[in-house]
Amino acid sequence: MALSQFYNKVGAFPYSSDTIRVAQNLFPLGSIFAVATLWKQKKKDILLISLLAVSVFLGLWCVTSWPDWLAKITFLSNAQPERLQSVLGLANIFLSIRSISLGEIQLKPHIAAAAAAVYAGIITYVSQ
Repeated sequence: MALSQFYNKVGAFPYSSDTIRVAQNLFPLGSIFAVATLWKQKKKDILLISLLAVSVFLGLWCVTSWPDWLAKITFLSNAQPERLQSVLGLANIFLSIRSISLGEIQLKPHIAAAAAAVYAGIITYVSQ
């Protein structure tokens, strides 16, 4: 028996394993990094643009309700938005990695450490 199933039975853990898996992708940062990278470099990176398109497409599917004819054309008529969140999270992680690898931003180590500490503090405060 998986640990999350055990916790769900005793009522101590209110989330499913899909929720835990998606919670670790730092959602808006991948898209923000991708747009900033595309804006700054002024050249087209096909992989970054396609990942951003997939992320926006699946994000819109998860947030909004599409008409039935459009859902059938895109083959998402049988897909549940809760299940697509895992794919959206994976695309967001790939976006973050690709954007950071293409970036040419040089930060001083003490500024980067301070920014990381502030961000970690915000995430810790929000998660409580």
